[in-house]
Amino acid sequence: TLIYLLAIYAVALVLAHLLMRGVLRPLHAIERAAQAIARRDYVQIAERPGTRELARVVEAMNAMSGKVAEAISGEAARAEALQRASQVDEVSGLLNRGGFTGRFDTAYAQDRERFDGAFALLQIDDLAAIDRQLGRARCDELLRAAGGQLSA
Repeated sequence: TLIYLLAIYAVALVLAHLLMRGVLRPLHAIERAAQAIARRDYVQIAERPGTRELARVVEAMNAMSGKVAEAISGEAARAEALQRASQVDEVSGLLNRGGFTGRFDTAYAQDRERFDGAFALLQIDDLAAIDRQLGRARCDELLRAAGGQLSA
């Protein structure tokens, strides 16, 4: 009788272990997703648990992950656009004073002993008169063409 009881107890332990493993697997997936979000890796949980409560938690985690990823990417794009606008002249496409100074300082800081490069400064006399005479669109075209020539 003792051997039968031990065998039944061992089988019950194995079945309980398998049952608990199946129940806890979704919790482990939720835990891994939360850790990934903390590392700024916005993953989605593909595994859908059978219990209603855990399924709701998975849906909420997936929704949160998607919203945070969307918000972060939108803010990153906005920051990139603001940085570009602060460093590049929108009409000519060339670096403005702040962009040039930043790029020069970066290049010079990396190579203090020797510095190779070219610097061009183009000043169009009485640009306002040209703007009045040709119109804003045509004057902007002229600036873009001059910027393209300088870049080339």
